[in-house]
Order: sequence, then C-alpha cells, then structure tokens
Amino acid sequence: MRSRTRTPRRTVAALAAATVLLGGVLTLAQPPATETPLTTAADDAGVTALPPAYGWFEPDTVWNGDFGDPTVVRVGNTYYAYASPVGGRVLPVLTSTDLRTWKVHPRYAPPGSVPYQNGFDPLTDRSVPAEVQSWASRLPLSTLDRGWSAFNNNDALVSRPTWGVRAADSWVDRNYWAPGVFPIGSTWYAYSPVLYSDGRFCLTVASATSPLGPFRDVSGGGPIQCEDAAVDPGGSIDPAGYHDDATGKDYLMWKSSGKVDHHPSSLKAVELGSNGLPKPGAPVVKLLETDSASPWEGFTIENPSMVRFGGTTYLFYSANLSDPLDRIGHSSYASGYAICRNGPLAPCERAAAKVPLLSSNGTAQGPGGSSAFVAADGSLRMAYATFWLGENIGGPVPNPRRMGIATLLRNGDGTLRVADGTGPVSPVQALWASRGGAAGALGPAVTAETNFGDVAAAEHFRNGSVYWSTTTGAHSVQGAIRDKWASLGWQGGTLGFPTTDEVALAGGAVSHFQGGSVYWSPGGGAHVVRGLIRDAWAASGWQAGPLGYPVTDEVALPGGGAVTHFQGGSVYWSPSTGAHAVRGAIRDLWAANGWQAGSLGYPVTDEVALPGGAVTHFQGGSVYWSAATGTHVVRGLIRSAWAASGWQAGPLGYPTTDELPLRNGAVTHFQGGSVYWSPATGAHVVRGAIRDVWAASGWEAGPVGYPTTDELALPGGAAVSHFERGSVYWSPATGVHLVMGAIRDRWNELGAERSSLGFPTSDEYAGSGGRRTDFQGGSIVWTPSTGAVVLAR
Repeated sequence: MRSRTRTPRRTVAALAAATVLLGGVLTLAQPPATETPLTTAADDAGVTALPPAYGWFEPDTVWNGDFGDPTVVRVGNTYYAYASPVGGRVLPVLTSTDLRTWKVHPRYAPPGSVPYQNGFDPLTDRSVPAEVQSWASRLPLSTLDRGWSAFNNNDALVSRPTWGVRAADSWVDRNYWAPGVFPIGSTWYAYSPVLYSDGRFCLTVASATSPLGPFRDVSGGGPIQCEDAAVDPGGSIDPAGYHDDATGKDYLMWKSSGKVDHHPSSLKAVELGSNGLPKPGAPVVKLLETDSASPWEGFTIENPSMVRFGGTTYLFYSANLSDPLDRIGHSSYASGYAICRNGPLAPCERAAAKVPLLSSNGTAQGPGGSSAFVAADGSLRMAYATFWLGENIGGPVPNPRRMGIATLLRNGDGTLRVADGTGPVSPVQALWASRGGAAGALGPAVTAETNFGDVAAAEHFRNGSVYWSTTTGAHSVQGAIRDKWASLGWQGGTLGFPTTDEVALAGGAVSHFQGGSVYWSPGGGAHVVRGLIRDAWAASGWQAGPLGYPVTDEVALPGGGAVTHFQGGSVYWSPSTGAHAVRGAIRDLWAANGWQAGSLGYPVTDEVALPGGAVTHFQGGSVYWSAATGTHVVRGLIRSAWAASGWQAGPLGYPTTDELPLRNGAVTHFQGGSVYWSPATGAHVVRGAIRDVWAASGWEAGPVGYPTTDELALPGGAAVSHFERGSVYWSPATGVHLVMGAIRDRWNELGAERSSLGFPTSDEYAGSGGRRTDFQGGSIVWTPSTGAVVLAR
C-alpha cells in the first residue's frame, strides 16, 4: 500500500476479529477494544514520533502489528519477512517456521546480556554494529539510556545512503518504503526506495552476509536506479529481486510511477550483476503497465513480485488506490497476477479473466503490497497486508496493515486461484492442485486424504499418488515407479517417503525416496537402487554413465553381499569390500570365473582406466584388459611379481593369458615375458632372449626346471636368470647361453662371469667324451671319470 499522507489523531472503535473471505488464508489478531489517542509529534520529513498501542518493534517478541508491503523469503524451513518501516525500524524483519507465528528480529547483543552488567557495554561491544553504537551515543540522554537504546536496537538496516533525504529517528520513517530482499550467491541485498527530492523516490541497495543483516548501504554516491524526473516525476519504488533459474541470472524489478495524463505506471526489470547493482548497459524491460480495460487495477499498478511455479513464471502485483474510498474505510486496493512466458526478459500477459486474486471483503480491506514465494511444503504462497474496516481512516499511526499469507493453487490451464477454507490447504492438496487438479496429470481422487498422525499424509488419484511428510515435503509418485514402490510396502517399506516428484530423464524416469531411488526405462522396467550400490552408480554418472539404467533390483547374495545389475554392467557390494562397478569384458571374464563365489571374490575397485587398457581388482586377484591382449586374470604371487616389475607399465606389459596350471606350478604369460611360480621357487619373471633359450630347453619341464630369480642385471649391460638346475646368461658380446649342472657348479666356484673364463659362448654340448660349455676365456669339460675340468685357451 502506498498511502504516504500524514493523518490526524483518532479513536478507533471496537472491531471484531475477521478473516479474509476471499478463498485466501489469513488469520487476523483480535484488535483492542479501544486505542488510546497518542500525541503526534510530526517533523518536516513526514514521520510520526510515537509507537502504536501494540508497542515498539521489541526484539524476540511475537508480532501482530503493522507490517505493510511484506516480502517473504524462505531459507530452508525458515521464513524471513521484511516490510516498510515500522516500530522505529527502517528495515524491520520477522522470522517464522510455520507462516503463522512471526517473531521480531533479535537483538544484536549476545543473548542474556544486560547493559552495564558483567562488563557488557552495548556502546563498545563488538556484537553491536558500530553504526548503532554511533547513533545511540548521540542521543541527548543519560549514558544508561543511550546504552539501552543501542542494546534494544534490532534494525536490520544500520547504514543508509548518503544521497537520500534523511528523516529524524522515529517510529515510522516515510523516506523509505516497501523493501525487496533476496540473495545473490552468498550475499543478501536489500533494495529500498528512498526519498530523493520532494515527492520523488529512487532506489538504493544495502548488503549483508545474513538475511537478518546488518545491512549496509552499497549504492555509492547516488541511486542505483531512478526514472527520469521529466518522464516519471514520482520516480521508482517497490523494488523486488528475482533469480531466473532458466538463465541463472538475477533481476531487479520496480514500479515506474508514470505521469498523469501522459502515460500509465508500469512494472520494469533489469539484469543485476553479482555485486547487486544493475549491469551497465543492460536493457530495461517493461513487464506490465496499468490496463484501463482491467477495472480492478484503477489507475496504478505496483509492488512487483516474480515466482516460477509449476512450470509457469508469474508476476504478482498490487493495484488501485490504497487510500480509503469513504469515511468507513473501504478500499479498492487488491492483488493480482500476470503470466510471463519469457520470465523477466519480455512483457507479461494478464490472465484472460482480468480479476484480482485478493480483494476487499467484509471487514478485511485492501489486501495488497503482496509478494509471492514457494513454501517449504512446495505450495505457492502470497504474503500481503490488509487492515480491518475502519482502521484506515485516520489517527496517529496510519494504515495499521497486518500481514497475511494466502495459499495459491494452480489450475490446469496455468491460471491461479486462492485456496478455499479458513486454514492452510494441505500439502497433498496443494501439490495436486498445482498439477491441474482433477483435470491434470494425476486425475481425480480415488481415495480420501489419509493422515499418518500429524507428520504425514497421502492421497491416491486415478493416475498416481501424492505423499507428504514433514521431513520430505509433498511429492507425486506415478506409473511403474509407483507400482514398484507399492510392491515394497509404500512409505512403510525400506524406501520410505518420496523426496522428489518423478523426474523425466533421457530414456527413462526416476523418483527418489528416503531409502533409495526407483529408476524406470522402457527396456529395463522399474527397479530400486539404494545404499552404497546407488552411491557407486551415482559416482559413475547415474543412468547417463557407462552402466546405464538398472535391469534388476538389489539382489542379496550369500555371505551378506548384494548386487544390482545395470544395462552396461553390475555394481557389487560386500561389507568388507564396499560397492564397486564391474562391466564389459572384465565382467564377462569374472562371470566365467564364478562371479563373487569364484576364486576372485568381490571387486575391491571399480574399473580403472589405464593407458591402452583397463583393470578391476578383486579380493583374489585382478582382471586386466587391453585391446591388443584381451581380458585375463592375474592373481596370487604371480600378480605380486608382475606388480613388482611395474604392472602393465613395466617391461612385461599386459597379460596375454590367464594363469595356467603346470606340473608343480603355474604361469601367466605377458606381452613382454612370463611369470612362473612353483611352491619350491616362488614367482619369478622370465623374459626376452633369456626366456627364449629357456623355452628352447623345454621350459620348466626341461633340464633346468623353474626360475629361482627374476632377471638380474650384471655389469656391462649383461643379465642372468637362475633356475633350479642351471642359469641363462646374456651379454652383448656373447649372446644368450644356458649353463647347467656340474659345469655351472665349477664355473660358479671360479667366480662365474667374473672369473677368467668370462661369459659362456655356447650352450652345453656333447664333446671330449662328456659334456662341454665354452666361455670367453676357455672351456669346462665334464666327463664321468674326470668331473668338471677347466680348459684354458
């Protein structure tokens, strides 16, 4: 409401408590039987000096008094309401958790503190804003009174612009009006019209880190927005913020006053920067202007508020004359809305009926100054202010407007109506109505609403159900997802209450519940995903990741584990390993090995991408894949030896076989060699030319048996691998040769390759009546009669 005229003293007759009979929801406090006339001390700025009978804006008290032009902002389950100046506060703030009981902004001083007791001095304590301390210290009162003034001050605005006309400190400051508060990122911005010159208002902005303030002006040396005085003499008022989820941008809206006999008032918008100021060069969009063909609007529209609800962006506004029409106090002030198909980026359109949502009815008059918001239960609400018939006709405190909260329901065609009844509409009904009611997607009701105590409720409709609880809000569940949830026991089953509506996805849909999620796809049907399996699936990208949609529910496995299969793989969980995804060729080979019941057991990692391949580790080994080698299991001591060599990044590369059983041992072959194991020798790497010579001798079944060492580097770039009954040496000068038996034993006695014989230049061969191996510096000949004898060159 916008009455800014000063009014004489008056006496208010006894009035009965009233409720707005408009389909809106508003509980009005019982007014006092009489109101004692107050002495008015108005100054030149147009203020009234004394509070009304219901007191000052006392911290932490329940407020039922004047609270005009309310803006309500929700943060979680807490609501913050801001209004035009009242009770000695330029920016009064109330808080509520139920939209019924509203408490006044607390003191800045610490709870339990008392001025000048236990060392607390509100004129110096850092909890009290310095601006409040400075203001209080200048009061021409005793030090104690000044201290109490600082202690009780709870004005959310502590710093005003330097360029506005400043009123004396008093109960109502008419130089500020109708604030709009909302956050941009983590910063809160409070926009207000400020008297800039005689009869002309411009917009300012203050910022804070909390919705409770303290807000400090950040407008700089002048208004952040002001209409051209020649075009709109009244300037700009009624600022409101809006965050557009579609674009991620923030906008400032306001009323442009218009000019009599020239052009009507209008509602405008401009994009804001992250600093809360209009973006330089951003276009100003005229959202709506007064429509002479809309009778209820009269000659002005004002107080814009924008909300997106049910897929539609609505612009709420008030219109017509806020002052009384007669000596009784009737008012034509009302609240309505338009539909903005392009949000704040283009002009909005009025609903075809061109009737208000809220208008005067009975003893409740002039519901306006409205702003809309979405409540914690998902319903669309509209805060507005109204006065009782007779209260708006004069007196020291003009227009004692009391805040009410209406519940709005969305019709199937996107139009809105005010919920019937004297109390708030149930969350179940509000959601159903927002979906179009009986004509909407859920269809008509097939059961009555069922209450589960005071904390939950549900109602079934032809095409779905709506469930609500105090912890989850109201959500619809439909189709195959609902059928799956029902088969598990509805809200009494493991999934509990829904926490989201059904969400359409590419190729499917999902509803989330307290205990998990139900995903549906045409090919896979509806299946439950929950717990750590759900978390692992989420980490892989949900249904858009490589696993795709679930094709089974969670399946319990012997031993306490569980699995959910997906289109592109599976997620297995056990208490000792956690939840991990297994997919593709790795999953196929694991399956061939008996899944989790086989020798590999449960996965202990997800699939890990590697250069040229991938791996999944299991309790009993690992499965490696590469395009060149395929998929193979590596495990046990063979895996350990391979790991010590550098895994697939080492000289052995990827496995080319699974582990193969051998007589008294096992082997896994790799791109660059092999790892052989036996109980007697352990696991050792054999590779390159050494491996080739060993292979030519018959591998482990040949005369030298299993390797007893990995390949060992020797001076000069040479190398050796030792076996049970021999060794294979390689050097650049001599190549690779096998030394074994008694000849090797004698050579070792001499110092092997460090002796005068040097490296072998031949394998062992028959000669001189026995066996012979040649070396760089000679030969060793073995015969049964002589044993091993060295022959020098």
